Amino acid sequence: VTILTTDKLTFGTNTVTITAAANLPTQISNISDRTVDESTGTALVSVNFTVTYKTPDTVISGSADNSSLVSGVTVRGLGNNYNAAITLNPYVNGQAIISIVASNQFGSTTEDFKVTVNPVDYAPTLAPISPVTAQANTTVIVPLTVSDPDTALSALTFTTSIDRPELVKGMAIVPTETNATLTIILAECQSGNASV
Repeated sequence: VTILTTDKLTFGTNTVTITAAANLPTQISNISDRTVDESTGTALVSVNFTVTYKTPDTVISGSADNSSLVSGVTVRGLGNNYNAAITLNPYVNGQAIISIVASNQFGSTTEDFKVTVNPVDYAPTLAPISPVTAQANTTVIVPLTVSDPDTALSALTFTTSIDRPELVKGMAIVPTETNATLTIILAECQSGNASV
């Protein structure tokens, strides 16, 4: 806008710039779906996006529809550039819909995208076993410390072997909900060392 002033002999001008803001809710750019593998620890999925029609009162937030998979969504940004950090829980797989919401005095908009966490089959672990000394013709009970993050111990398959089978009558492993025990029945009148 140009403003003109005059006293009939001289005149002056000045220019004022007026910016017309669109009375629209803040808009969010398209966010594509994400796919990651299940993790043994807390994992982050990072997503960048931009916004338009941002006003001083704009508030941008994030949420997830599956709290067993996603423990939180943190949104940070400066200007029109933003980032959403999705925190995934360990040893969990599945899908979650992430919703990014931008709100201002003119309304709100939502951008949804899907995060898929693929399952990973983790191997069971068996803690070291201390040497055992016992008399012949006795039964030895050996506690085992077994863990598997994604399979119940009762569903695991246990096998045993021994390098000197003449020292034993039999061996068996019995799993419980939290651990397992190895039962060894020693043979009569036999002595020596064996690796089980």
